[in-house]
Amino acid sequence: MPSLTLRPMAPLDRDRLLAWRNDPFIVARSTSRRPVEADEHASWFARILASPDALCFIAELEGTPVGHARFERIAPETCVITAYLLPAHTGRGLGVTAIRLGCASARARWPGIRVVACVRDDNAAGRSAFVRAGFLPGAAGCCPAAHATLVLAGDAGPGAGGEGWR
Repeated sequence: MPSLTLRPMAPLDRDRLLAWRNDPFIVARSTSRRPVEADEHASWFARILASPDALCFIAELEGTPVGHARFERIAPETCVITAYLLPAHTGRGLGVTAIRLGCASARARWPGIRVVACVRDDNAAGRSAFVRAGFLPGAAGCCPAAHATLVLAGDAGPGAGGEGWR
């Protein structure tokens, strides 16, 4: 199987990430279910890249960018993962690898952090990827309506409120 790696997201990834975020496949699985405007994205991108409470990656397959993984700390003990691959790279277990690699990096940066995934109720493939990566159903309260709360196995504690969902 080809090798998937994560590299830190960089300023040069801004336009690539906007194009990915507005891909109909990604929009259909996003929390907002709407495309984002370039100005909105530029503001969000600058904020997230500079935030000490965010850890952002580009997933690469043999050096080719194919997806994104992001961790946002929403409380001192909790972060939320957002992850996706481009449609041509789904269904092969690469998302599971990206999730696992990202979670290891998040835990290295924030030891003891609780990792939560909020997956749309109608996104069975996304839920499957997180379960295969070691996530289990978690307590409600952290994720928006119409989303399943999944927590990385071994993490404990109550949910925390999240803001800024895209």
